[in-house]
Amino acid sequence: MAEKRLKEFYDDISEDLTRCVQFWLTHSHDDKYGGFFNCIDEDGTVYDETKHVWLQARQVWMYAKLYNEEEQFNTQAVLHAAEKGAGFLMKFAKDASTGRCYLILTRDGRPIKMQRTIFSECFYTMAMSEMAKATKQELYKTEAIQMMDRLIHWVREDDTDIRLGRPPLAGEARSESLAVPMMLLCVTHELQTLDPSLGARYRDIQEWSVQKALSHVQREGTVILENVSTSGTELPGSLGRLMIPGHAIEAGWFLLRYAKQNGHDELAQKAIDQFMNGPFARGWDDECGGLYYFLDADRYRY
Repeated sequence: MAEKRLKEFYDDISEDLTRCVQFWLTHSHDDKYGGFFNCIDEDGTVYDETKHVWLQARQVWMYAKLYNEEEQFNTQAVLHAAEKGAGFLMKFAKDASTGRCYLILTRDGRPIKMQRTIFSECFYTMAMSEMAKATKQELYKTEAIQMMDRLIHWVREDDTDIRLGRPPLAGEARSESLAVPMMLLCVTHELQTLDPSLGARYRDIQEWSVQKALSHVQREGTVILENVSTSGTELPGSLGRLMIPGHAIEAGWFLLRYAKQNGHDELAQKAIDQFMNGPFARGWDDECGGLYYFLDADRYRY
């Protein structure tokens, strides 16, 4: 019975993937300026021409990933789409003076907004890494490694560029988000799949990311809090009580993968029990299905 259900899930997912990729290949490509339209109605109508760097980079990564790993998408059309998207990113996504990536661009690539986070840069790095595998071109590998080096610098050494010149205010409580170590684990894994020799280069940041992620396990292991203090303790107020089940499960995925690759059985069990099973059980909507986006560690649900 279990094998039958797994086969049914696989078939459903495969059909959804084929349908989804065809939709984006048909409706999202900007043949005039390059890159992709992100804001598309269910019938394929573009309702906003604004381009978001997270989504541009994720679409490049997805096209390249499908080209590299799925036979039905190993076509010149998919590769060409990935190359056009990567070209748009390399031309417009970065601030030349700092190497930072913008958050939002106009249709023709002019910057609209930059965010005080590292996630545009993370997705840019993933896109370049997967493009390097797809094309075997050194420029993509160089782009990915250079951006990863900047990410480590901003997170571990100097976050001045990330803060956009805005110093901490007197009453501001410095906090650490689960999203940061989670994404660094994800991105360094992507780079290792590009070049296994990079494993030694990123071992320290991976170990740091694991420890930072584990600091979000609070209240004797019963909750995964999205934000903690810089010393790894619970923060006061609603910021400190925030739980995001999807983020916790995603972090568990990356922790489990890291643990299995490095033979850390105890960490693997923590990833399953504390980051996956617990948040899934707490976050599941029994009435309508799906996961709640936000939970309050005290009130349980918003």
